Amino acid sequence: MNKTAHKSVEWQDHSERGVTLIEMAIATAISMVVMGATFTLLNMTFSANNTMDEMGETQQAVRVAINTVARDLTMAGTGIPGAIAVPSGTGSITLFRPGIVTVLPTPADNLSIISPGEAEGPLITGQNATENTDVLTIAAIDQQSPIWTLTSYTDTIPGTDVSFAQEVRNGATQLFANDVLLFTNANGSVMGCVTSISTTVSLASFDGTDACGINQPGAAAGNFTQTLLNPDTTLPPTTAMRINVITYYLVAAGSHGHPSLMRATNAQAAQELIEGVENFQVTYDLYDFATLTSTANVVPATGFANSNQIRSVNVTLSGRSLHRLRQTGDFYRFGLSSKVSIRNTTFRNRYSGP
Repeated sequence: MNKTAHKSVEWQDHSERGVTLIEMAIATAISMVVMGATFTLLNMTFSANNTMDEMGETQQAVRVAINTVARDLTMAGTGIPGAIAVPSGTGSITLFRPGIVTVLPTPADNLSIISPGEAEGPLITGQNATENTDVLTIAAIDQQSPIWTLTSYTDTIPGTDVSFAQEVRNGATQLFANDVLLFTNANGSVMGCVTSISTTVSLASFDGTDACGINQPGAAAGNFTQTLLNPDTTLPPTTAMRINVITYYLVAAGSHGHPSLMRATNAQAAQELIEGVENFQVTYDLYDFATLTSTANVVPATGFANSNQIRSVNVTLSGRSLHRLRQTGDFYRFGLSSKVSIRNTTFRNRYSGP
């Protein structure tokens, strides 16, 4: 064999030698390090994205909740003409808040446009939970309500049947069971909760079976007949508008098992407004026109009798994420506070008396 052929054989043997075990081990180790770093980076990215998503959703939910409460507070007392009588005296019972069914305070036997409920809500188990949550009830005329004109009424054994000039079964003047109306005439104003609509197109019933205890036909004062007829024997010209009595409160476990902010209107079923709200606290700034003194951040006791002196309401809401964070294994928490001025209470006190 010549030298050229010999060199060719040597080159061929060297090129087909392959990869040694040491080289393969080194390559595998490098690959595992790179893959591990890649997976760690991806996991950190997913965890960061998860945290950002939960933080954004929680913050947005709390903002929506506090803005909704503030909007209703801003409207408190709007359209309400002076004092609204509530059932009192012999044969009467206390009124109940919508939804949560706790006692609705009625100082001086009138409906307050803002009714505090200090510690009347549940204690939500969460971070640093040491006190029961608050309840808040707000009253205002429904700005979209038509005006109904009464034509007659009939006292019945369960309550009062009212006939209207407008159709109440269909169209823009339709009434629904659990609507609350504010009746007004020259003798005063009083509420009535619709319990049923008759097959007659203009007749609605206000029986003493409503969920909030508004009607109470057997009460000595503050019901439909005692307020609107006194001192008359026949019904003077009377109109009615829809009024909203709205209550905010928390439940420990909403529809998906999370603490939730509830909003109940009149005698209708409460609606779950925002999931993940675990604390709701309310304080009040008062101004007494009789003594010309102001107090801030008042936490009212049960039966708080100065609700018409409220000049602003301080609302604090705290929420938590609906899922635990990947990085910490705990919920993300976020809170907001807002001060809402209540112009209608100041006006009513200054120009309408206490």
